[in-house]
Amino acid sequence: MEDFEKAIDRPISKDEKDILGFKQISNKIAEAIKAFPHAEKTFIISIEGEWGSGKTSLANLVENKIKKDVILVHFNPWMINDFEQLTKYFFSELIKEIIRDDFDAKLKEDILKDIKKLLNILNVRNILEFGFEFFGFSIFSKICKFFKSKNTSEKETLYELKERINSYLQKIPKKIVIVIDDIDRLTDKEIETFFRLIKGVADFDNIIYVLLYNKHVVARSLEKFKSENGEKYLDKIVQYQISVPKPFDGQLINILHNNLEQIIKNLEKAEKTYIFNEYDKDRLNRFYNSKCIGKFVKNLRDLNKIIAIMNFEYPIICENVNFVDYLILSLIRVHNSDLYNSIKNNHKSYIATKEALMEIDNIKREILEDSEKEGKFSEYRELLEIIFPLFLNKNSTHYQANNTHKNRPLANITYFDNYFTFTLSPKIISTKKYNKIKNLMFSNKQNEFRENIIILYNDNKSHIFIEMFYEIDFDNTDISDDEIHNAILNIFYIIYMKNINNYSQNMVNEYFEFGFKLLGKLKGKNRIDDIFNDKRVPLLIKANILYRYKKDKNTLENKFLTNKQFDRLNLKIKSEFEKLTLKDILDNGDLREIKVLDYIEQYGLLENISAEIKEKIFSSKEWFFKILNFFKNDQYLIDKQIMLDTFLPLDEINDYMKNLNIKNLTDYEKELINIWNAKEKDFFDNQINANAP
Repeated sequence: MEDFEKAIDRPISKDEKDILGFKQISNKIAEAIKAFPHAEKTFIISIEGEWGSGKTSLANLVENKIKKDVILVHFNPWMINDFEQLTKYFFSELIKEIIRDDFDAKLKEDILKDIKKLLNILNVRNILEFGFEFFGFSIFSKICKFFKSKNTSEKETLYELKERINSYLQKIPKKIVIVIDDIDRLTDKEIETFFRLIKGVADFDNIIYVLLYNKHVVARSLEKFKSENGEKYLDKIVQYQISVPKPFDGQLINILHNNLEQIIKNLEKAEKTYIFNEYDKDRLNRFYNSKCIGKFVKNLRDLNKIIAIMNFEYPIICENVNFVDYLILSLIRVHNSDLYNSIKNNHKSYIATKEALMEIDNIKREILEDSEKEGKFSEYRELLEIIFPLFLNKNSTHYQANNTHKNRPLANITYFDNYFTFTLSPKIISTKKYNKIKNLMFSNKQNEFRENIIILYNDNKSHIFIEMFYEIDFDNTDISDDEIHNAILNIFYIIYMKNINNYSQNMVNEYFEFGFKLLGKLKGKNRIDDIFNDKRVPLLIKANILYRYKKDKNTLENKFLTNKQFDRLNLKIKSEFEKLTLKDILDNGDLREIKVLDYIEQYGLLENISAEIKEKIFSSKEWFFKILNFFKNDQYLIDKQIMLDTFLPLDEINDYMKNLNIKNLTDYEKELINIWNAKEKDFFDNQINANAP
């Protein structure tokens, strides 16, 4: 839980949690309070700094060091701009802490009695109705006029009460320290009312006020009610002013770095995948070494806002965004919403598309230099160059090399949307999904792997899986030969099932190429032979592997076959084709495609199959349509050219069709004839009409 607390804007209270080096100055303030003479007049200390500079943390450290030696009172004047209510609330808090402390009971009773009298005098009427100034002695003269009928002057009564209360407070063994935080968060009216209280009514002896505020903000508020400079007015009231030390850039960087390391440890403990590699380490160092921390992150509160985003939001989508890109985008989001929204809503101006590269000079001028444009983002150039290489170099090969699935950068249009939503972009595969399918591919679960690929194919993502594997795992040396062997079998099985699952030819080509490249990753001496000896690998795929290897041998990075091995495997495949009959080809789903004829011809065996076709095609209606169906290609048209040039004259086929009894044909047989004639239904309508009596 402590790690999450660091990411929330929560002040510290113990030295061991001091990460900004406040220990030394808190010691000095505590020593000064302890050493301040007992029973002296009111003393006012201010701890001044901007919002988020650590005022409360510094005050907490001081309190920790003095709490045993003083009566500590916390007073929060928020939401009270009525002087009467503020006065009541102040004294109730003071009385509560006085009564709680351990000293003479009779003295406590006297203090309580006279404070009540004081409140009664102040509340005889609604003081604010008169709108009088309560600084100095003006309050007393107003009250005297109100109590004209009294035997004693109100001025004397109030003086007597205050003097008597002072005498009581001086007798308390401990000093009273009243800490008032967030004064700069009050409204102008509340600030003015508060200072009237501590200056005009609550200025008792033996009390030390510790006021926490941004001096500039408070001074500006007071000027609306005072005729003098607000800061000079504060200088008159506050005797000891302390400015919170500004943290060094190095301190903030160390704090950020330590928190980021803890975030990564938490992800690893939760077994979550995140994108942070050597390339990102270099970019993170560029970020640390830039001047961005000092420029945009000026205090711990600024830093904690960024850390909070990384702690709570980043783990939700860590698998699908880049760590460094998300960090820098979070800084921009915290510090400049205009730039953040510009990135979110105008990705074409930031991502290195062809169009953006052509317009790069105009884009840079518009985003970084145009003073008329809302935001004027030139001061963010260093950050933009880290997350958008487009801003670094117009012809950046650096962008091309690193703008990948592996790094999942903001500058990649595929992953861009992930940075602005907690849901996964429909254009990508999650890391979790990718790892699941990859592990299935490495296993012997063929059907489960195929089912997942079919789902990807139907979502138009099957190619993305291959791209991701090439970029993330293709060069992974930890993958075993058995895993690669299984992957090759599973990939070729997908191709084998293409007629059942109706894949596009483009997908078949992509997955054959995928399997072919994986063959080059096999390390074992006989692993290629194992693939060719495996009956689960279709004959056509084996022939295609050899054809492709011979064709591209000179350009292959990994020549996975020796010449001797190639010749031996080629003879083996040729012998398998020699055994084929026409019936084998037509009945075997693996071979029932025209491409088989290319390999039969390649091995010089076409004459045998051609003779069988001529012998069988007109021997029966069944054989005719079986052969006709075989010559139906992927575009669902009969490839007449192959039949014309190699096997049969077209006239003989057309004559045979005309002599068929249409009434005895099945719907599928009619469909084949329609395809042959490329006429659909009209062909049979004409035939029926011609045969009508």
